[in-house]
Amino acid sequence: MKKNILFVFCCFAILLVPTLFVVGCGGSKQTNTSVNKFKVTFIAKNLNYQSVSVVEEGNTVSTPDNAKKSGFRFDSWYVDEEMTEIFNISTPITQDITLYGNFYDANLTLSVENDVCFVKSCKQNATKAEVPNIFKGRVVTSIGEKAFNGCSNLARVVA
Repeated sequence: MKKNILFVFCCFAILLVPTLFVVGCGGSKQTNTSVNKFKVTFIAKNLNYQSVSVVEEGNTVSTPDNAKKSGFRFDSWYVDEEMTEIFNISTPITQDITLYGNFYDANLTLSVENDVCFVKSCKQNATKAEVPNIFKGRVVTSIGEKAFNGCSNLARVVA
C-alpha cells in the first residue's frame, strides 16, 4: 500500500513540477494585445455634415473625402467649435475628439496678409456671395479695395 501511495505521489510530482516551472518562467504568459481606439467626429455645420472615424491610439486620422458641397470650398478642420485653433492633421490621436470643418462660398477668394483676413476677390460671374466669419483661424475683418471689381452680376453680398 505504501508503495502504491509513493508511486502515485511520484507520478503526480513528475507531472506537476514541470508545469509549475513552465508557468513560473513565463512559458504560457499572456500579453495584452488590445489597442485603445478613439472616435474622431467630423462636423461641418454649414454643410449639415457629420461623420465618425475610429482610430487606433497614436495613429493619425484621415480627413473625410465626402465632406463637400457644390458652391463651397474647404478652409480647415478646427479643434474648437469657435474655429480659432486649426487641427494639425499629423497629430496622433490619444482620445476621442470632435473636429469642426469650415467651408466658405466658392465665389470668394480669401486671403490673410499681415495677420489681417479679408475678401480678396469674387468670381466675375457670381450672382451672390456670402462672406464667412472665419478663415484660417482668423476673423474675416474686411473686403479688399477691388474685391468686387467686374462682378456686374452680383445682386447681393451677405456678411
